[in-house]
Amino acid sequence: VIPSLFAAYKMGDWTISGFFGITGGGGKASFDDGLPMFDAMVIGGLGAQKIPSNAYSLKSYMDGKQYIYSVQLGLTYKITEWLSAFAGGRMNYFTGGYQGALKASAAVDLPSPAGGTIPVGTELIGIDLDCDQTGWGLTPIVGFDAKFGRLNLATKYEFRANMNIENDTRTLEYPEAAKAYMAPFENGVNTPSDIPSMLTAAAQYEILPTLRAAVEYHFFD
Repeated sequence: VIPSLFAAYKMGDWTISGFFGITGGGGKASFDDGLPMFDAMVIGGLGAQKIPSNAYSLKSYMDGKQYIYSVQLGLTYKITEWLSAFAGGRMNYFTGGYQGALKASAAVDLPSPAGGTIPVGTELIGIDLDCDQTGWGLTPIVGFDAKFGRLNLATKYEFRANMNIENDTRTLEYPEAAKAYMAPFENGVNTPSDIPSMLTAAAQYEILPTLRAAVEYHFFD
């Protein structure tokens, strides 16, 4: 379910329009059995310790969410009877986060590097993550619309929105072998996450007063 709200008000040759909604991010998901990318980091660390795969058990889970909320405002001006132009901007607010853990425990008694044994159930290696992320960026937008009888042509260009996603990390534990993957989740780290620019072009033809046909092209840069 993606809610959204559109509104427009026309005053002579001018029209002011607005929009609010969720424009990206992917939503929310729970992975009760974890994610392979995190499992692989732990399995690699155990392999480096020469612990065979049948000598440990893995338990993992991950909850994740990503939303981009957007507010857009713009003005349209009727230049001539057949040509109109639009200029405006969209404020994008990103909110997301990850919460999860992965634990590898000994499934059998294992020899300890310090001598003796590591008993069944002992945690061998693990990852624990609780991180929220926020950021924002502005998308300038320009557009044109031209109407020639039954033919309507339109184009719109959305400029790239520069976004930096900042971490608010409450929990972050991981083995040294996973540092390259987990360091981006450190508290206060900013990660570039730009929204690409987009060029849209469309053509519409009125075949009959009750029938129209249209084609669109979208290019993301």
